Amino acid sequence: MATRYINLFLSLALVFTAGQAAAESGSTHWGYFDDTGPDHWGDLSPDFATCKTGKAQSPVNLGRGKPADLRPLQLHYRATSLELVNNGHTVQVNVEQGSWLRFDNKEYELKQFHFHTPSEHRIFARELPLEIHFVHKSRDGELAVIGALARISYRPHMALNRLWEHLPKTTGEKSNAGGMHFNPISLLPVKRDYLTYQGSLTTPPCSEGVRWIVFREPIRISDSLVKKFTRAVGDNARPVQPLNGRMVSAFR
Repeated sequence: MATRYINLFLSLALVFTAGQAAAESGSTHWGYFDDTGPDHWGDLSPDFATCKTGKAQSPVNLGRGKPADLRPLQLHYRATSLELVNNGHTVQVNVEQGSWLRFDNKEYELKQFHFHTPSEHRIFARELPLEIHFVHKSRDGELAVIGALARISYRPHMALNRLWEHLPKTTGEKSNAGGMHFNPISLLPVKRDYLTYQGSLTTPPCSEGVRWIVFREPIRISDSLVKKFTRAVGDNARPVQPLNGRMVSAFR
């Protein structure tokens, strides 16, 4: 009887170990430095090949942009409960349903926003200390991402200060932001002239077909906020990618 239980335990242990190994083999580690950094993403996994072979990659260096027949953004964000997750690559803030963007006659629902330091996009080759990405998805699965850049100011950004009080500081840590409700629109600039182009995700698998909308005017944040994020996550910006003939359109 004892032998049978021992054999059963060993069998279950082997199944668990095999399952764990399979799960680990199915995930590919990537990062921002050394052999797992952006220069190597396309070689880390066949699933990441577009990071190397894609011709419409993001981020890019944005200039003045070509004036186009564009409309002001229609943003309908609402106060929402939050889940902040430090996933080792960024701090991602998941939001409830009900906030959306209307662009080019299509509606996209806000799914989450997250942070990069320094900024990934540049305007006239100028790098800024921080960039916030607001990720939206339409009913047919298309992505639209708003980029809001930030520059250093002596004045604190009150909304981001409130959020940063609940910043998860270690990989895997989560926070419900103390149960507060927060409207993401408070993280956007008041003046909303923008540049737009077709690009990709800025992290593996670097999928293309993403509509990017980047505000020309940065928000203002304190240096201490940037340092607090960097201590929690580290630098996490992909270098700019070639435009390869893509048009950058401007609303101003």
